[in-house]
Amino acid sequence: DIQPPEFETRIAIIKRKAKQCNMEISDEIAEFIAERLKSNIRQLEGVVKRINATYQLDKELPSLTMAQNAIRDVMNDVQPTPITIERIIEEVARTFEVTAADIKSPKRAAQISQARQVAVYVVREVTNLSYEEIGKEFGRDHSTAIYAVQQVERNMKNRSDFRNTITDLIKNIKVTAQ
Repeated sequence: DIQPPEFETRIAIIKRKAKQCNMEISDEIAEFIAERLKSNIRQLEGVVKRINATYQLDKELPSLTMAQNAIRDVMNDVQPTPITIERIIEEVARTFEVTAADIKSPKRAAQISQARQVAVYVVREVTNLSYEEIGKEFGRDHSTAIYAVQQVERNMKNRSDFRNTITDLIKNIKVTAQ
């Protein structure tokens, strides 16, 4: 269970991001932002980036008005990223250090096959697609999709490191969709 960052931690994140952008943010502005954005670090960093963009364009020092506008913009931008098969494949590819094209290809190298099986498993876990639909998405038969899910379940049961990887992968996909 990951808790939202404490107030002081949020201020430190804001200050660090401002420093990375070669910009000074007053304690007053950092506190103002930290009071309003409590749970999402990406939003904190997004506000700082927006303030920096305004700072760069208008050559005005960061102000509370800039912070208010940036917070409003960031809050309006927060739209869940839809969970798509392509997104799942990209996440699995990144995790297993193969390409998305490899996962959809007929290649049978062990690393690619395992990544493909995991992708099928994750699609089955986070979508409402049938085995037949999943098989079609991967250019395979529904029985291959069933086999892939069974293989991943077996590996998860026997290997805690593998189970943790899959659990984290699914969490990451679901979190970015919220």
